[in-house]
Amino acid sequence: MYEVIDVLKIGICDDESVVCAQVEDFLIEICGDLNIDVEIKIFLNPLDLIKSLKKFEIFDLLFLDITFPNESDDGITIGEKIRDLTGYNMEICLISWETGFAFRSYDITPLKYLEKPLNIEKIRELINLFMKKRVRLNASLEYKLGHQIAYIDFRNITYIMSENRVIHVFLSNGEMVTFYGKLGEIFARQLSQHRFFQCHVSYVVNYDHVERRKGSVIIMKSGREIPISRKFSDLTKKRLAAFATDSY
Repeated sequence: MYEVIDVLKIGICDDESVVCAQVEDFLIEICGDLNIDVEIKIFLNPLDLIKSLKKFEIFDLLFLDITFPNESDDGITIGEKIRDLTGYNMEICLISWETGFAFRSYDITPLKYLEKPLNIEKIRELINLFMKKRVRLNASLEYKLGHQIAYIDFRNITYIMSENRVIHVFLSNGEMVTFYGKLGEIFARQLSQHRFFQCHVSYVVNYDHVERRKGSVIIMKSGREIPISRKFSDLTKKRLAAFATDSY
């Protein structure tokens, strides 16, 4: 069973009121089955959604239509604006009658892309995926700091580098945490079952902070380049493919 959540906050942005009402009904039923309290807010206009986010309204999950005939921006562009405003803590599910937009959605890192017409099983699968990822993201890296045990939220780790048994953990806020340890053991015991992969004997990377692979390097969203060694090349390729298809 999933973790206890006080309230799951979900936004729905679609210019079709019928679709919004349908998704809302599905969500109420699914969250009821999971014993999760849910708050749902509907936006028929993406401009209203942007205004709401600018006022610091927060959603755990957003259903975002891709086509808005009366707007100059499509859902992908709106999604990019949302990421600029809120970062990547809010999950986005893109929905559309059309299939040609999926390849453009990479930059906003959607949780999933759903084709209309929607049904309750599609939404149930999406909620299960969201909850599994939430459990994954709530995990932490444990390490010793002197005689104390300390923790780092996995979400804040971009990559880890080992240098002569000194572990450097690089965080999304630009800071670095250092402690002693063996990178191979840390990866095997704490990270291998999560969205991390080892691409080099001295580097472990958090997939959620990866921009792309380019030849023998991993390019991070920060612009930092992480080397891929020949030894870890095939394994890196397999892990990246698994993460990209949400099968890990």
